[in-house]
Amino acid sequence: MVKHLQLRMNQYLIARWLDCKGMNYKDLYRDASKQLFEEFQVKKYSKILYTTPLFQQLHFNVVRKLAISCRSVSLPPNEYVCYAGEVSREMYIIESGYCEVISGSSEMVEKILGPMNGFCIIDTLLELAGIFNIRTITHVRLIKLRLSAINEAMRQAPEMAQQLKMLSEETKNSFAARRLFTISSSAIQQCDMEEKEESWVVFSVNIADTRYTDFLNGWTKFAVLKYFMLRRTILPDGRFILIWEIVRGIFAFLSAMIFPVLYIYQHYVPNLNYYMLILDMFGVIDIYIRLHVCYYNKLGILVTHPRMTAKNYLFSSFIIDLVAICPIDYIMYAVERKSTTAFNKLQTFVRFNRVLQIYRLPDAFSIFSKDWVERQAVYLHALKYLLLTSVIMNLFAATILNISVLISDSADGLKDITPISNSWIIQYQSSFSLNASEPLNMYFMASYWVTTTTLQLSFGSINAEKNEEVLFVIIIIVTGYLWYTYVIVIISNSKATINAHLTLYQNHMRRLIDFMKQEKISRELQTKAIDHFEYIWQRTHGMNVVNILKQCHVALRKDCALYLYEETLKQVTVFTDMLPSFYRMLGTIVSENYYLKNYPVIQLNDVVKYIYILHKGELLVIGPDGSYFDTLTRGCVFGNLDDVKQTRSMVTVLSNTNVDLLTIPTETFYYRLVDYPIIKNRIRKHILLNNLSYIKTKASETEVLLGEESVGLVKKKIVRILSNSIMQYLFGVLCWLSYALALYQLAFKSLSTAVFVATYGLDVLHVIHIYIGFHAFRQGRIAGQRKLVLSRRFAFKKSYDILSVLPLELLSLFAHNNKMYVFFMLRMNRALRLWNIYHIFTISYNFLNVNVLLIKALSIFMTMATIIHTETCIWYMVGEDNPNGWMYNIQNQTTCVNDYLCSLYFAVSLSSFVGYMNIRPRTAGEITFMVFNTIVNKFIAAVVIGDMSSITKSYASTLTSFDYSRRKMELFLKNSFISIPLFNSVMQYTSQLWGMNQGYQIPVFMTQAPSYISASIKWAAFGHHIRENWVFMDCHGDFIRILIRRLHIQTYFTGDTICQQGDVNGKMYFIHKGKVNAYYITDTEEIHVDSLDESDCFGMIQGLFPNTPHTHTFKAITVTSVLTLELSNWVHLFLFYPGSKFLIYDRISKLDLYAKGVV
Repeated sequence: MVKHLQLRMNQYLIARWLDCKGMNYKDLYRDASKQLFEEFQVKKYSKILYTTPLFQQLHFNVVRKLAISCRSVSLPPNEYVCYAGEVSREMYIIESGYCEVISGSSEMVEKILGPMNGFCIIDTLLELAGIFNIRTITHVRLIKLRLSAINEAMRQAPEMAQQLKMLSEETKNSFAARRLFTISSSAIQQCDMEEKEESWVVFSVNIADTRYTDFLNGWTKFAVLKYFMLRRTILPDGRFILIWEIVRGIFAFLSAMIFPVLYIYQHYVPNLNYYMLILDMFGVIDIYIRLHVCYYNKLGILVTHPRMTAKNYLFSSFIIDLVAICPIDYIMYAVERKSTTAFNKLQTFVRFNRVLQIYRLPDAFSIFSKDWVERQAVYLHALKYLLLTSVIMNLFAATILNISVLISDSADGLKDITPISNSWIIQYQSSFSLNASEPLNMYFMASYWVTTTTLQLSFGSINAEKNEEVLFVIIIIVTGYLWYTYVIVIISNSKATINAHLTLYQNHMRRLIDFMKQEKISRELQTKAIDHFEYIWQRTHGMNVVNILKQCHVALRKDCALYLYEETLKQVTVFTDMLPSFYRMLGTIVSENYYLKNYPVIQLNDVVKYIYILHKGELLVIGPDGSYFDTLTRGCVFGNLDDVKQTRSMVTVLSNTNVDLLTIPTETFYYRLVDYPIIKNRIRKHILLNNLSYIKTKASETEVLLGEESVGLVKKKIVRILSNSIMQYLFGVLCWLSYALALYQLAFKSLSTAVFVATYGLDVLHVIHIYIGFHAFRQGRIAGQRKLVLSRRFAFKKSYDILSVLPLELLSLFAHNNKMYVFFMLRMNRALRLWNIYHIFTISYNFLNVNVLLIKALSIFMTMATIIHTETCIWYMVGEDNPNGWMYNIQNQTTCVNDYLCSLYFAVSLSSFVGYMNIRPRTAGEITFMVFNTIVNKFIAAVVIGDMSSITKSYASTLTSFDYSRRKMELFLKNSFISIPLFNSVMQYTSQLWGMNQGYQIPVFMTQAPSYISASIKWAAFGHHIRENWVFMDCHGDFIRILIRRLHIQTYFTGDTICQQGDVNGKMYFIHKGKVNAYYITDTEEIHVDSLDESDCFGMIQGLFPNTPHTHTFKAITVTSVLTLELSNWVHLFLFYPGSKFLIYDRISKLDLYAKGVV
């Protein structure tokens, strides 16, 4: 979708959130009584309705009825409410904010509407196309009232309703109205509605400009500000402020990291504090910029005058920003004019105020994280908290270091830093192989102590001795525990909720597969059903376009629909030369449906009640004799084109490619055409002249391309074998081994022949895979199979694969020194193969027919194996051949027998946050890497915990949802004071239903599948009940096929009553599984009459003759599945199959006579 529509939708959703947290007031009152909701509506809207002249003379009962039907709409600035040229059936009253009225012909602003003004009132009453575009200027809350609600309310005053109707008709047919409501152009075109991205509001210096006057008149108070404020202000959502927030976030992070330990760097760089003024100057510039940032007031009006923007900022976060950049250390030095040890220590502490600037960092990240459900946003979330953690650890390290050292000035302008006697630095310097007199090494030791303490790593290298040190350790332990717990919960929860929708779909798919296996559906039909829903997920990710657009207000919904469907609708022959208003209207009533290749959309003799418009792909029309008849392309229309509720199809419509269809119920379509009689006439003309059930476009191709690209059978078979899911996972393992061996060789300088043979053998296999991936992509384009999606994605990423097999190590021959090291370094291009592993698990997890638990567990295992192996090799390289490093003890004796196992042991102890005293970092480089490594590992652990939570959630989500609904029902039944036996029966049934069918009578996907798939599954699973039934068996084949679609399955448990004697429900029953007893109930006893087994049926008379009561009570004596066929769901078929109707009632009459002994 184009950017400006995305922006409009985001702004609208933000406005809804700011207004009512995205909630609908009607939803909030869902559990309240009807009377309470009506009283709320009347109190809220009745006074506002009385401000409109149209309603001022109405009786209160009428206004009350209208108030109950009112709805509120919140809109952001610059949003269109309605367009000229469109027939509006809704009128609006402005509750707050301002709108502008724009002429539909001249596009000039006619006037401004404020609170309690209404619009679209006359247009709605006359049901004529409007002549104005209405656009919001500020944040606006509107009251919306539908025409249907007005007509309903006016029934309270029939005389007034009659007068209003007569007056409306008279006005509508008048010459003045016809001339006024006829415009030469439609609403503003889509391209004209795209707003240019602006960052500034500029107040002109031209005296004739109204903005010049506004600027001068605005300085009634705080007039002194106008001497240093700019003549422009900054829009809060403009590009400039977004870029500035990012820049400010970077400098805020630098300030928070550098200023607390500035004296450390001053030991090496003279007069560094003067250079740091640059960071403070950025803070000053930020304050000046924020004085000019516009804001929305309580009325939703964008305030742009510099005086008001400055006032708003001064009374909000100005104090925090001022304190955060206040150079107290420089002020102290200017006052004292001398530098002593005590003064230097105090000066280091007062610099901590710069850490307050870090509160601006989340603002910078919020720019990139508009949608927190995206997978990438989780890692952005982790990065944000990683930076915040770094600031906290740096602050703790600076604090413990400040209280443990003496700071003095030297003659050369540098800072001399010496540890206090008997401080922890002196006592524990022997635990490290570094010079503790160096300030930077002191900082490393402090960072090491803070990190190990906050993460509870039990190295024990440094311990608190003094009271202040003990107190400090207590503080950082508590703070670290709370902070890391909070971060882990936030990140893991974000990760766990990413795939909530996918999890629900995967659960539905598992249920469908289990159902098809239980019913012994053929493998071919199972594959078709699975492929369909896999394709639907890949196309829509389970999101329905109609449901998404329903979240938008009417005008935005129409604009989105226009963008999505305009090109297709314009190609429809009978829709040509129509105004955009028509396409907007039509786009809002269509729904999208998707079909794979060779799937029938309509079968011969189907009863059709929809109109279909081909959006993408190609369809074949097959005649009654099975011969090819015609080809339909984009813009063709077919289905029930007659102005009737439903009709019988005389052709079969088959998809020749994967197709997208736009469907509209025929009744809805013709109802909307009341305002467009020209379309009705065009369709009638087509039906009369062509006598066809479809309408072709003028550019439709009649040539059909059947046949497939020839692929060698042997090659095709090899490709299919090597590109299935199992082989892809095996390929992922080989990619990981390639990376692991390459890194192992680089770290350990291994010259083993076996390793070389393995690495180059893996290279050969990778080249073979690239070749197979290419041919799998070509075959996938031909066959369109789900199994080859992986291969297509790998072909798309072929550049990574090719780069990962290039023998770059040959370039080491040209190296002059360390040829072997260069050789191993150049072999690290094999690390690019890790990208393949990421795609394997990402793509596989996005499929529906997968073992989610196994795939997620494998992905976690592969991730942890990669991280630990990488850390193992890095730790070895850090401590290699260094007698002062972690691989040696204080006596410079090696602690490792096997270098890889020793490094692996150290890496695992750090990754698991255990840490043991026998191995620990000792040098400055090792300490630095350990601090970075352990903090990063903590965030990796949070992501892994999120993945594990998502595994649990994927298996518990359906149960949680079912249990929540069951508990709500339990509370409802308890509060309804029903009998205890009935209550126990209901609760027992729901528990048994979950254990049997996970809470569903039939899989959800069975109700969402296309008619062809659901009908085929029902035909295979339930069809014999109808086909072998004596009443139906000789009916028309297509009638039986359609009838089987109408079957509904219900599960009953032992003792459950299926049907009560005397019930009138118009249903007949077929026992699919289990056993049923029939009882005749008298006033005194329950008489067992008969026992029914599988394939038996009952209630035939009651299911064919309306209002006929059942003569017996039927109870399940085992777990029983019963199929029901309700007369109201299929009686309309008799209109199209009169012969079947005669046969059915003839046989049922014979059956009745036979039962009475007449025949």
